[in-house]
Amino acid sequence: MNQRQYEKNRCQKKYEKNRNIKNNLQRDSVNIAFDNYNNLYSCRVENLKICHVAYNNSQGGFSLSIEALEWLSERGIKRAEDFLSEDFPVGIQIDSDMIGLSRHSALLCLCIEEMGSERASGKEAYICISKIIGDKYIIKNAGGLETVMTPLDIEWNRVL
Repeated sequence: MNQRQYEKNRCQKKYEKNRNIKNNLQRDSVNIAFDNYNNLYSCRVENLKICHVAYNNSQGGFSLSIEALEWLSERGIKRAEDFLSEDFPVGIQIDSDMIGLSRHSALLCLCIEEMGSERASGKEAYICISKIIGDKYIIKNAGGLETVMTPLDIEWNRVL
């Protein structure tokens, strides 16, 4: 199995795990109400919020493809349009911060979901979507390979 296939399988397993969490919440007849702005990407489950976060699942760093920039510029992201109109150097990696979007932006997550990880990812990147429970997260980066962590993932030490 090559690196790309391994990363794709890892991304799929993480997606399935998070989907099972959401299905369990729905099966337990928890009231889920979607908001208008992020209706595809967040929902409130009583006091819990389920959000989507974009992260890089490959060595090399988070970057978007030219095709993803075109998709975003068609939907009104001015900075993406600016990068497409400029003659920027070949090989430069454009990340979400450069175009003014956060990693949990509904538009960025929709772009990645609609285009798929292969087409939305830039050079040496494989962008995936992680579903998290809650509204707090941190992205740990080790050599370009990122991990999305929430307060639930952290094992806290207690001082006695």
